[in-house]
Amino acid sequence: MKKSYIYIGILFLLATGCKKESKFTTFKKFPETIKLTGKETRLKPNFKVAYLDLYENKLIIHLTTHNDKLVHIYNKKSLNHIISIAKKGRGPNEIKKPGSTVIENNGKILINDWGRHYLIGYHIDSLIKGKNQTHKIIGKTPVAVFPSFNFSQIYDSLFLYTTHNPGYYFYCANKKGKIIDSLNIKNKTNIYPNLNRNNILFTTWYHYAIHPSEKKIILAYMYTDIIVGIDFKGNILFQCQGPDVFQEEPTAKNLMSKDVQIAFESVKADEKYIYCKYNGKSKLVNKENNEITANYGESLLVYNWEGKPILRIDLDHPFLDFVIDRNNKKIITYTSDLGQIFTYKLPELLWE
Repeated sequence: MKKSYIYIGILFLLATGCKKESKFTTFKKFPETIKLTGKETRLKPNFKVAYLDLYENKLIIHLTTHNDKLVHIYNKKSLNHIISIAKKGRGPNEIKKPGSTVIENNGKILINDWGRHYLIGYHIDSLIKGKNQTHKIIGKTPVAVFPSFNFSQIYDSLFLYTTHNPGYYFYCANKKGKIIDSLNIKNKTNIYPNLNRNNILFTTWYHYAIHPSEKKIILAYMYTDIIVGIDFKGNILFQCQGPDVFQEEPTAKNLMSKDVQIAFESVKADEKYIYCKYNGKSKLVNKENNEITANYGESLLVYNWEGKPILRIDLDHPFLDFVIDRNNKKIITYTSDLGQIFTYKLPELLWE
């Protein structure tokens, strides 16, 4: 009888172990692949670099260093221009050294001013109603995360910042720039076990998006085609690799190498789906004159929030950034080859 109990116990451990391993999956092909042809909007002004966000019925285009104004707001359906704000400069109400820009669900545009280590805020509705372009200092950015390429506001007074500490995905800081150690999110994966701070100090090695209503974060790696779902404590919800199953080292040296394969270049998410901009090839290419130039991806890989592959969307132009306009059933991109805003019809599979 004792041996029977031991045998049953071993079976239980094996079964629970297999269940745990089911969080880590690989695949070679999406269930469905769709190719889309886009429509050029001829939106003005032309942008050398453009990143896209949506807020209610507005399309928001933001930049880092190009153009006179850093943020441009349009009606997302008609694409009519509404207002442009945030001038780069050293004077009053100007952004000294603009970093990343975040559009929060409460209708605020937040810009990380690296030059002054401040978070600068604008309220979108107030801008449109009163044409008041005066910004407000929301808080300080913690020196420990400089230069932090990305950040997000998770509560009214708390922010998550990407870090250059490979042991953590995010540091959490308050508006005074003080790190809240108990709310930092640890890296509990073992994807890059030998990674050190010097490797990733001036490079982005993963991208992320936060679930709109749940405490979930999706991580999409830049140098390996792995996505990882975690909660706000860093616990792994799922890990999925594919479709090419490769892994490069996330170093600043590799970022400048024309031979290193690139995986994910950005990620967005809504209540139901995760949308990853995918490259799958070398990010840098040599032109005929031996000049090295960026080689942006042309694909969107779509997953659900369990990490299951749903759909691959191949577009007819490489793109730098994108948004999913679910209300108008459109994908909006900034094409890197033409420097224009393009729209695509959202596949019916994703209408739900």
